[in-house]
Amino acid sequence: EKLAMRKPIAVRIEKDQVFDLLIPMTDSKGRDLDGGFVVMEVPYAKASNEEEALKIGVAVRDDVQRQIPSKKALYQ
Repeated sequence: EKLAMRKPIAVRIEKDQVFDLLIPMTDSKGRDLDGGFVVMEVPYAKASNEEEALKIGVAVRDDVQRQIPSKKALYQ
């Protein structure tokens, strides 16, 4: 459901002691990349809950997005 709404998702993976993140991504102007996502893991040592892990992930995503002028530029 969250994925369909293009909302960030964080899942706790106890055996690996990480939060698994899936965060939608656009280009620097907010245009859709046809299903672009940032996928990453945040260790429990860096975030104590899903909300903290998502803050870290969204900051990384935002930094990457600023560097993508367009979908065409991304796939050159």
